Amino acid sequence: MADQPLSQELERILQLQQDRDYDEALALGAQLQAAYPQSHLVHKQLAHVHDAMKNFQAAIDEISRAIALVPDEPDFYFNRARWYIETQLNDEAIADCDMAIKIENALGRSYYRGSTYLVRAFAKLQTGDYLGALEDSEQSPKPRGLLIQKG
Repeated sequence: MADQPLSQELERILQLQQDRDYDEALALGAQLQAAYPQSHLVHKQLAHVHDAMKNFQAAIDEISRAIALVPDEPDFYFNRARWYIETQLNDEAIADCDMAIKIENALGRSYYRGSTYLVRAFAKLQTGDYLGALEDSEQSPKPRGLLIQKG
């Protein structure tokens, strides 16, 4: 492992994930966490392995560690919001979507904004905030299957 740079090791985890060799991906991730304890990228990659395994609480835990290291990365909040929805933590999902949108606005970026509005709309639907869900769905340029009709 020490012979290869971190980026190559992270690519290896991704390949193992794509090959559905989750145990090996997690083992390599644990080695990388020991070697690079301050790397948010290791936590991010492991979160995605857990996501692929449908282990959403572990994904939340890993991305939360990444957020603790780099709190101004909107995609971390976006992904954690998706996983919060999977675990029925809709209020937490809404809060993370709010944070992702706030950070993107501050950075002048909009990579995830449309998708973030959709995720937040879905979480709002789950909490019974139908008007809020409608408003959020209208903020996204691509509704991607979330249909809310006025009426």
